[in-house]
Amino acid sequence: MRVSCSSEGGDSPQYSWTLDGHTLTDTQLLSGNKDSNTITLRQDVSGQLVCSISNHVSSVSQNKTISTCGVETYCDGRINGAQCYGALGGTVVLRLMDSTSGIHRYQWFKNKTVILRGIKNSISFNQLETRSSFTPSDGTFRINNLSRTDDGEYTLKIYESGSGRPLDPQILQLNIQAPVSSVLLVSECLSQGEMRVSCSSDGGDSPQYSWTLDGHTLTDTQLLFGNKDSNNITMRQDVSGQLVCSVSNNVSSVSQNKTISTCGVETYCDGRINGAQCYGALGGTVVLRLMDSALGIYRYRWFKNKTLILSGFRNHIQINQLETRSSFTPSDGTFRINNLSRTDGGEYTLTIYESGSGRLLDPQILQLNIQAPVSSVLLVSECLSQGEMRVSCSSEGGDSPQYSWTLDGHTLTDAQLLSGNKDSNTITLRQDVSGQLVCSVSNNVSQVSKEETTSTCGVETYCDGRINGAQCYGALGGTVVLRLMDSTSEIHIYQWFKNKTQILSGFRNHIRFNQLENRSSFTPSDGTFRINNLSRTDGGEYTFISFNSRRRRERQILHLNIQAPVSSVLLISECLSQGEMRVSCSSEGGDSPQYSWTLDGHTLTDAQLLSGSKDSNTITLRTTGLLSQQPHHPLLILGLRTAVVIPIFSGIAIYFCKKKKYEKAEGSAVPEEMDYENSVVMVEMRNSASEL
Repeated sequence: MRVSCSSEGGDSPQYSWTLDGHTLTDTQLLSGNKDSNTITLRQDVSGQLVCSISNHVSSVSQNKTISTCGVETYCDGRINGAQCYGALGGTVVLRLMDSTSGIHRYQWFKNKTVILRGIKNSISFNQLETRSSFTPSDGTFRINNLSRTDDGEYTLKIYESGSGRPLDPQILQLNIQAPVSSVLLVSECLSQGEMRVSCSSDGGDSPQYSWTLDGHTLTDTQLLFGNKDSNNITMRQDVSGQLVCSVSNNVSSVSQNKTISTCGVETYCDGRINGAQCYGALGGTVVLRLMDSALGIYRYRWFKNKTLILSGFRNHIQINQLETRSSFTPSDGTFRINNLSRTDGGEYTLTIYESGSGRLLDPQILQLNIQAPVSSVLLVSECLSQGEMRVSCSSEGGDSPQYSWTLDGHTLTDAQLLSGNKDSNTITLRQDVSGQLVCSVSNNVSQVSKEETTSTCGVETYCDGRINGAQCYGALGGTVVLRLMDSTSEIHIYQWFKNKTQILSGFRNHIRFNQLENRSSFTPSDGTFRINNLSRTDGGEYTFISFNSRRRRERQILHLNIQAPVSSVLLISECLSQGEMRVSCSSEGGDSPQYSWTLDGHTLTDAQLLSGSKDSNTITLRTTGLLSQQPHHPLLILGLRTAVVIPIFSGIAIYFCKKKKYEKAEGSAVPEEMDYENSVVMVEMRNSASEL
């Protein structure tokens, strides 16, 4: 409720407010203050309000009994299953029917309790009559002073005129929500010049948030963190303007605005050292210590190149060319420059004349360098064909970025790196390296970092070795899971050999020997043997021999093939003289690759091919048919796979990569339960194997 108080005549009037004999408090006020002539009271405030107006020669007052306003909502309950909302303490108007004139009889229930009953235009019963009203002519039911207990399911039963036949019941759900009463905006400058803004609401059930800047919805380019639907956002360094946070639910909406300006990054430099290299952040502030104090100095002058910036004597400042955005403090000799721009960079010279003698001292030179601060860091990791992991670290903005890496709190060592160095933005980690990886990007005015938990790459495959003669496949550097038996519970003794070398032996649930125990594990309960960090030497023929409780011998052979997985695909297209298109596909790494092609989601047909086949790595497409008929560019996709990895796909131009689930055949080593959604992975017509 907004209340204004005005006086007739009177010089220099002063205002004061009381409620029920007590001075108004901040908790009762939504806006304004108890000394202004206009105030806004919160939704739940009521009582005897008095406004007093006085000056030095008179005092008058006026009182008024006020009650809560409440929020009024409307809902069309004629629609079966309607979801209606009412504000706690407010009013809801429910349209139950067109009118009662053509209705013989009607009853309205909440759960099984009758709320309203009537015949034609006559109301015979209204359980809520002290705070509600029903209008037969338009079928509206108005409930005032809503409480939580009004929440629930309501059913209307109507009986036809003449026949008295009941019509289908009509149900509505009434939801009571506390309205949002006020919004508080709090902003905070962060270390790199970003601004964090939080928006909180007073009261209100299920609040939803939205943000605008200068009348337009916030965009992702203006946000560093958070999203435009959250109550906390972090804005980039260069964002400023009229920021509005709106908080709403189904019964209310309130907003708060704030004019924000860029934060800037503040740096400090001791310019008393001749030849000092000083740094300031673009858009930020630099504090330069030019001298101990100006108190004992007869005269001083400070130049940028040959342009006079500052001059004075003792405590008196005569000239400050940058006075609109800088300040000089004679007592400690510091010069502060705000809102730095590239043009502030350069060489500055300070000349000082001694007190008494007036002798010119040696000039004091400093170099001011302006740098854009680093604003954010992106970490991208990619698994390579041999199980290594390539990680790239890129920064948004920032001049002369420098990179550093740590793993689990310690600087990366050469033993953990396969290529690159700990000062570069791209590194390749060895196969066995995992942990909390942090990339820090810094320059002379800022530092930001990004962390990611990395695990070893590898490719995991599965094979059912219970089938005699199974052909199993494992990925080089990866893991293979071999099912050797159902379980060991019914097996008296078992032995597993590679050629004639024993690999595993045991009886029932006891493992007696495992030659590969440092990189493998055997699970007696399901008979699976897992081998990690596979190498070429793991390939070969394996024989499993078991004896049951009756000493009956069974023999089972499997062949394990080790293949290097495909890591990436390159597509190259070329237009030929007659308008045909030749497309070649090459893979990086990978043993025995197999190729497949689709166009707009369908396997290429012979009618679309001029030469080559849909299973080869080079094809030539015709100029007619689907390609020439479609007004848009068709999507050509290559699928590439080996026996040990899920398919890798690549497309031409701005295309989508697809990976699809291949069903595991018995005795195969295709990975289990790998089903991948569509994803955009094309960068310079090359895709990554990091998604394997």
